Amino acid sequence: MCGFAGFLTHSPNFSSPKAILGAMGDAIYTRGPDSQGQFFDSTNGIGLSFRRLSILDLSEAGSQPMQSISGRYVITFNGEIYNYLDLRKEIEVKSSSPINWNGHSDTETLLACIELYGFEETLRKCKGMFSIALWDKKQAVLSLARDRFGEKPLYYGWTKKSLVFGSELKALKKFPSFEGRINKNVIPLYMKFNYIPAPHSIYKDCYKLMPSELIKFKIKENSCVKIEQKNFWSIQSVVESSQANQITSNEEAKHLIKSSLESSVKSQMLSDVPLGGFLSGGVDSSLITAMMQKNSMKKIQTFTAKFESSSLDESKMAKDIADYLGLENIVTTVSDAEAMTVIKNLSKIYDEPFADSSQIPTTLISSIAKKHLTVALSGDAGDEVFGGYNRYKWGPYIWDKTKNLSPITRRLISKSFNIINSRQMHSIENILSKILPRRLKISLINEKVKKINLITSNANSPQDVYKLLTENNLSDAICTSKNDNDVLSDLRLKDLDLGLDIAHQMMLNDTLTYLPDDILCKVDRASMSVSLETRIPFLDHELFALAWRLPLEMKVDGRNGKLILKRILSDFVPEKLFNRPKAGFAVPIAAWLRGPLRSWAESLLDEKLINEDGFFDFCEVMKMWNKHVSGSQDMSNELWSILMFQAWRLDQ
Repeated sequence: MCGFAGFLTHSPNFSSPKAILGAMGDAIYTRGPDSQGQFFDSTNGIGLSFRRLSILDLSEAGSQPMQSISGRYVITFNGEIYNYLDLRKEIEVKSSSPINWNGHSDTETLLACIELYGFEETLRKCKGMFSIALWDKKQAVLSLARDRFGEKPLYYGWTKKSLVFGSELKALKKFPSFEGRINKNVIPLYMKFNYIPAPHSIYKDCYKLMPSELIKFKIKENSCVKIEQKNFWSIQSVVESSQANQITSNEEAKHLIKSSLESSVKSQMLSDVPLGGFLSGGVDSSLITAMMQKNSMKKIQTFTAKFESSSLDESKMAKDIADYLGLENIVTTVSDAEAMTVIKNLSKIYDEPFADSSQIPTTLISSIAKKHLTVALSGDAGDEVFGGYNRYKWGPYIWDKTKNLSPITRRLISKSFNIINSRQMHSIENILSKILPRRLKISLINEKVKKINLITSNANSPQDVYKLLTENNLSDAICTSKNDNDVLSDLRLKDLDLGLDIAHQMMLNDTLTYLPDDILCKVDRASMSVSLETRIPFLDHELFALAWRLPLEMKVDGRNGKLILKRILSDFVPEKLFNRPKAGFAVPIAAWLRGPLRSWAESLLDEKLINEDGFFDFCEVMKMWNKHVSGSQDMSNELWSILMFQAWRLDQ
C-alpha cells in the first residue's frame, strides 16, 4: 500500500522538477511513510513520485518507481496483487530465459507480467486492488489504470497543457500551475449523494479514474492528450453472464461461495508486517475474521469501537463472537471529546468534500488498529455483493404496496406522515426499543419514515424508488447552482437494462456508484490517514461473479439479507450470536449538532462565510438549521453535507 503522483508535460520549464516531485509525494506522506522515490525524464517531460508503506518485501528490492528488466517500463503502483506468486510461476514457465528476480515484491512481478503479456492483459490476470501509473519509454506513452471495483483512488487532470495525476488531490495541488478552481456544477451532486460521484471531482478539469478503467496519454503538438480510454473488465458483463448461469442448489451455492471466500481471505492474509481485522459483530466482519482465524496458527487481533453516547452498541456482540472464535478482540470506547477531535480533522483527511458520517468511526477504528498492526482485513462490500442493505428488502416491498395508489391516496398518506415531527418520532423509537424483541427493533426510525413518505408521494417507477432511497431531496433548494446531471444516467448506468428484479438492480447500482464513491473512498482515506492498509476479501472478482449466479432468494427474503453468508457463518459460530437486525455504525450526529458540536457548526454556517462563496442559499440553510436545533425535524444528514463542505472550503 502506497501513494504516488506525477506529471507529463511538453516542456518542464520549472527550475527544480525533483523538488516538485518531492512536494507532491510529501503531500501524501501518510500513504507511504517508510520511504520515497522519484523518476524524472527531462526529454519526455515525465515525472513520477512515490511514497512507500512497506508490506511485502521490506527491502530496497521493493522500492518504487521501479524499472522493468528490459528497461522499457517504469511503474508506480499503489495496492496489492494477491495472486502475484501464481503469476510469478506462470511467467517463469512461459519466459524464454530464466528470470533473475531482485526480490519478492508484487511490483516486480507486475513489470515482468507486463513485458510478457502487455499492460491490458496483465490487468485482467491480476487479482487485487490497485492504481497504477506506467511509463512506456519505447512508445513515450503514460498509462493510468484502476482496479475493478475502485478500491484504490487515482485522480488526473490538466493544468494548462500539462497532465498531473496522483492518489489524492492534495498531491496534484503541489504542481506549480495547478489552479484548483472549484467546479460549482458538482456541488448539487455532492449534496444529493454526500460524495462527489466519479468521474467528477471538486475541481474543474480534474477527474477520478473510473473502476476498471485504463487511460493512455501522449505528448502531441506540444500538449498532453488522451489517446485511449477503455475498460479492461466490466461489472455489467459479469452480472449478465452470471445471471444466465444460475446456481439452483442451496448446498452447491453454499459450498462454492464458502470455498471462494475462504480462498480470497487466505490470499489476502499474505503480509510481511503484522496483520489483523476489523470486527463490528455483524455478519460480514464476523465471517471474515472467522476465516482468518481458521487460516492462522496464532490468535488474530481484531478491533471494535463504540461511542459512549450512542444507543446502538455492537461491541457486546463482537466480544461474544471473538470469545467463541478465540480471537484477541480489542474494544475501545470512544468519548465524545475524542470524536470531536476527529471531526475537526476530517476536512484534511478527505481532500474533497465527503459527508458520510460513518467516516468518523472508520477513522477512529483505523487509528486504534494502527497502534498494533499495519494491515487489516475488513468486511466491507458484503452488503452490496450479497444483499445486506435494508433497501433491498424495503424498496421492493414499498413499491409493490404503493405503485397502484391513486394520486389522492398518496397525498393523504404524505400528509399523515408530515403531522408527526422529529421529537415524536424519537419518542416512538424509544418506546419501541423497550417493548419490541431484538429481531423486530427498528433503528433510525425517523430517517426511514422520511424515506417511506418520499417514495409514497413521488415514486412512479422502481428507478424512482432507488433514487429516493439513496438521494438527499433538498439539494435543489440549498444549492445556488443547478445541475441537471443525474448520476444514474452516467457511464455506469446508462441504458443499463439487464432484466433484473428490483432488489438486484439496486445491488448493481450500489456496486457501480455507492460502493466505490462512498464506502471504498471512506475506508481508503480513513485508513491511509494513519498509514494502515485495509483489504476487502468480498471484492475478489471471481467471488463477485459467483455471487451473481445466486438467485435473489438465496440472498434476500422479506425480512433478512445476506442469507447465504449467514448459512456459511453458522458453520463457524452459533446462529444466536449473529442473527439480529442490521445496525451499522451508530453516529449520534443529530444529538451532537444540538449539543457539543453546535458552536462549531454555527461558526461554519456563518452568513458572511456562506454568502462570500455563494455556493449555498443562506436562507434555506438557516431554515434547515432552525428546524434541526428546535427538534421539529431531524436535518442532520443534510446539515452534515453542508458542514463538511464548509470545513473543507476553509482548509483550502
